[in-house]
Amino acid sequence: MNRNSTYQPSETLPPMASTSEDALFRDLQKYNCMTREEEIELAKRKDAGDETAIDEFVLRNMRFVRRLVYKYRNKGISMTDLIKEGAFGLETAARKFDHTRGNRFATYAYWWIRSHIQKAIANTGETIRIPIHRRDNRISVNKAVRKLYALGNPNPAIGDIEKATGLSAEKIKVALEPDLKTVSLDSPIGPIGNESNEHSLSECLPDQKNVPADVALHREHTKRIIGEILGGLTEREKTIIEMRFGFNGYEKHSLDEAGKQFGVCRERIRQIQREALRKLRIQLKRILDKEAVKSDNVGALWEL
Repeated sequence: MNRNSTYQPSETLPPMASTSEDALFRDLQKYNCMTREEEIELAKRKDAGDETAIDEFVLRNMRFVRRLVYKYRNKGISMTDLIKEGAFGLETAARKFDHTRGNRFATYAYWWIRSHIQKAIANTGETIRIPIHRRDNRISVNKAVRKLYALGNPNPAIGDIEKATGLSAEKIKVALEPDLKTVSLDSPIGPIGNESNEHSLSECLPDQKNVPADVALHREHTKRIIGEILGGLTEREKTIIEMRFGFNGYEKHSLDEAGKQFGVCRERIRQIQREALRKLRIQLKRILDKEAVKSDNVGALWEL
């Protein structure tokens, strides 16, 4: 499958004839999902050198791609291009799929589809790009997590990933962080009030240099308290709490979304979250008893 040419399925399967998004989505509905038996049969044909089996793997799983790429909409790349990247990911997965391991193809293909889509988004000229070394680290970490999972370790610790990749714990943590949506400070936001002139986002941001001293002191104190509270958690617990409740630049994640980031089920995320919140309450009570400090942010943590 050549990236410089349009993907063409084998002659034994009907092609996706339209290029518009609506028509493409309708075309994708034509292909039914595969049963376990069909996956095994296709995998055997593929292993025997039948290239048409690769095409069929791709087409029969395009509905799955459509559902996945919907999560990446509004990222500066069209849905059609995202689906195309998903097809490249499917092809990679199809070529590497080993049916003897007992995994369903869609479960295995998910990582490859996501990897191709994330690379495409990172290369679309966004205001802030993910550094190439971070993308490479993410690929290495995801590969290690998949390998550890296949070896019977469904919930690898940071130390396990360190040994598998040779990366530091800090680099692994960064690689596991989701991409945050970025907006240019020069983005136009239109006129303000009764004005007729256009304004940019940067013009509406508060001037951090002129923050009153008491406000700045309060912010720093609150930040220190929250940092001390979260400091009692393991790195994994801290990241999960940040993701679940939208702290430190993270958007709020559902249990399923957080589980996918860590390669575990939603119930495991729930268990980790419950234990982390228990630790937070103990730590918060200790700090409040010691300093008798209550800020809006700390109060919000107490209500978790």
